[in-house]
Amino acid sequence: MRLETAHSLLRALGAVVISELSSVAISAPTATAQSFRWLDRTLIGVACAATGLSLLLWPDWTRRNLTYAPDMAVSPAVTTYSSSAVSEDAQSLRAPVPGTVPRGPLPLHYEATEADALRAAVELQVPPGIAAEPDRLRAEKLFEIYCQPCHGNDGHGDGITIKRGFQPPPSLLTQHARDMRDGQMFHVITYGQKLMPSQASQVRADDRWRLIMHVRRLQQRLPVDPPPFGSPPATEPPPP
Repeated sequence: MRLETAHSLLRALGAVVISELSSVAISAPTATAQSFRWLDRTLIGVACAATGLSLLLWPDWTRRNLTYAPDMAVSPAVTTYSSSAVSEDAQSLRAPVPGTVPRGPLPLHYEATEADALRAAVELQVPPGIAAEPDRLRAEKLFEIYCQPCHGNDGHGDGITIKRGFQPPPSLLTQHARDMRDGQMFHVITYGQKLMPSQASQVRADDRWRLIMHVRRLQQRLPVDPPPFGSPPATEPPPP
């Protein structure tokens, strides 16, 4: 019944059905038909194997044969520290060209000297975007990580390093620290000063300004600390 139903459907579609050959082919495949099926399976297997092998060998073949690609569709692979056929001097590893500026903050053209610290006091200011930031949590965390061990919770110079035998740093609440300009304080954090080492490798430039803003908020909230013991007395300005 199923065969007759299929024939009826084929006739409706306009096909010519040869029932005798169909029944013979369906009921008992000949040896020739079986050999053709085996050949089809073999060819399909060989094609799949060849495709897989070509995918495995394609990168190596590309490296050995495609030394120049005019349309840049395939770039030649270059092994590190080896010679290159692309460059004129056959070098694959080279330094940046002169004048290259790294990504990120712009370089600072200052030296770790007192004269450049005074120059930075005049030339550098807190970026307006950082000064207007409402969120103070990052600045507080930065101070806790990088400043609090020496300067203490509120900047009095009573950090935990004193208990380990280190010389106490000056308070950040003295009048001298309050009179220090933001640019000079940025120079101190960047290049260090006396016992304080440079923090440039630990604290990025924008976070140094956030630390300065946190110190200013401490100075506004807390009273002035006396100068360190043994420091020279402040000189009064000459009368007008």
